[in-house]
Amino acid sequence: MNNLIRQIKEAKDQKENFVLATILEKSGSAPRNEGAKMMIREDLSIEGSIGGGLVEAMVIRTAARVIKNKYYQIEGFRLNSKDEASPGLVCGGELKILLEYIDWWDPHNQVFYDEMIKLIDTKTDFVTIIKIPQTSLVYGRLEKWVCT
Repeated sequence: MNNLIRQIKEAKDQKENFVLATILEKSGSAPRNEGAKMMIREDLSIEGSIGGGLVEAMVIRTAARVIKNKYYQIEGFRLNSKDEASPGLVCGGELKILLEYIDWWDPHNQVFYDEMIKLIDTKTDFVTIIKIPQTSLVYGRLEKWVCT
């Protein structure tokens, strides 16, 4: 996770916007747990992992829309090869994934990630809290806090 935070810091320093994918919920069998994160850059390259394989490919495809529209989205994935919408996903579980557009021109993102990086550098334990509204708004921003 710390390597992913460092990549986020580099993106911030270069004002490179991206999508941050986070597993919100997991049920059944799936390769990664809640909280796993993956960064998807505008060129669709990635950092981190939310499970690999077809799940990540589907998340990257969804992230391309999020990048284009500059919003956040919550997407559900069923990892079951019997489901025509999810061919070849045989874990048998389900994932709910938040795809959040990170815009460095938004000062709230700068403050939030600066605080996280500072706490990591000082080896201080912290948690993050994100308030996710029921519906996504184009150009909408999620409320986020860093708590020690």
